[in-house]
Amino acid sequence: MRQTLLKIVVHFSENQSMDPIYILLFIGVLLLILAVVSVVMLSKKNDTNQQLAGQLEAMQNQQSHSAEALKQTIEDSLTKSRNETAAQNKERDEVITNVRERLAVIDQFKKTVEKLDDNVVGMSRIFENTNQRGLFGESQLRDIVETALPKKLYDFQYSVTNEHIQKNVRFDCYLRIPNPPGPIGVDSKFPLADYRRVIDATTDEERKVAEKDFKEVIKKYITDIGAKYIIPDVTSDFALMFIPSEAIFAEINKSMEWLIEESRRNHVHLVSPATMMMALNTMRSVVNTMEVQRSARKVIASLQDVAQDAGRLKDRTALLNKKLVESVEAARNIDISSGKIHTKVEKLKGENLELIDQAPEEQQVANGDESG
Repeated sequence: MRQTLLKIVVHFSENQSMDPIYILLFIGVLLLILAVVSVVMLSKKNDTNQQLAGQLEAMQNQQSHSAEALKQTIEDSLTKSRNETAAQNKERDEVITNVRERLAVIDQFKKTVEKLDDNVVGMSRIFENTNQRGLFGESQLRDIVETALPKKLYDFQYSVTNEHIQKNVRFDCYLRIPNPPGPIGVDSKFPLADYRRVIDATTDEERKVAEKDFKEVIKKYITDIGAKYIIPDVTSDFALMFIPSEAIFAEINKSMEWLIEESRRNHVHLVSPATMMMALNTMRSVVNTMEVQRSARKVIASLQDVAQDAGRLKDRTALLNKKLVESVEAARNIDISSGKIHTKVEKLKGENLELIDQAPEEQQVANGDESG
């Protein structure tokens, strides 16, 4: 169409000398052509607009569906992301909590180690001093005794006069156990320095010398305790030597059996913290048994007294029953006698009435005789 119009215009420009009618005709044709072209163009434009509108609507629908799908996808992604973030936060919080707990445990362990280190240093200082070692042993003995026995069964640092050596002796612990066996004296000994020389010996010769010295120290302890703390008519016939170290006690029992025999000869029993606790528990059981037996004897004596009272009550009840039977028999006899008396009285009463009735008749008869 454009090419045709172009050709007409070119032809018209080449024939400018044409007459006016032709020109008007040309213009009319041209206008007609333009009108037709316009109509065609408008028709095509409308079709194009409808197509465009349809395409736009389809595109809008597609975009709407795409937007919804994209929105749903984004929401799903956000939900998943939030869930994953929440789970990660929870795991992170748990990890942080676990880390804090472990750090707290580590910190507590560190404090415990530091405290233990201080205690070890303090204990080392204590064990370096003889007096401090003695106080440590006495303190440990006190803790064990106070745990195992009631207060009435012990005294600490208790003094007694020993007439055999003419001296006052002081017990580290005085166990008030009833007879038998009687009160028991306990003395605490802690030969740590001598024991260390035994275990620290580097040669056989050093060890032999250290063991000999250690044995002599223990033997002297045993002899002194036997002489001082076993007092006739005051204490039992044996005493206890408390060694506040299981290691030293085990070493004596393991490799120094003759010291055990020596302690038996002197009636001095060696005890460690563990065996001391066992011995005290046994003593407590014995004391409890003795108290039960003593209470049982009191109950039996009371029952015997009650039985005697019951016997006397029985005898007196029997006597009362006898008296009651006699009283009943006497009452029955009295009743019989009373009945007899009553019968006789009634009989006499009847006879008297007959005599009284007969007296007037006899009087009348007598009067009749006199008048005749």
